[in-house]
Amino acid sequence: MAQMKKTAAKKPSTVQQVAKRFGITAREARDIATAVTTLGKAVVTPGKNYGSGTKNKKATIVKSVGDIAKQAGETYTAATKGKAGTAAMKLNTRSRSASGLPKDVEYKTGGKRQTGSKK
Repeated sequence: MAQMKKTAAKKPSTVQQVAKRFGITAREARDIATAVTTLGKAVVTPGKNYGSGTKNKKATIVKSVGDIAKQAGETYTAATKGKAGTAAMKLNTRSRSASGLPKDVEYKTGGKRQTGSKK
């Protein structure tokens, strides 16, 4: 009769732990770039191109500045604790005018990332 070996849960190696934390930190750092791009788009987009009164240019700029600070803090947390944060706010351009400036925009707030999520 063959005996079955019990497999203990193995702790990931130090290299694997460092690689995982680096990946999480890199993703959070990319979110800073996304937040800065969103701020740039918000500043360049004419105020009349925002569809509603609550999602106007001034409110979007204020939210974008706050999002940059939030993403910087989440990058610090990712580097020190290895915890994933939220995705950055994005300002999506639906169409452009002849000059190349955004003609119609909408923004989407970022959601909480699941642990181990690659997206």
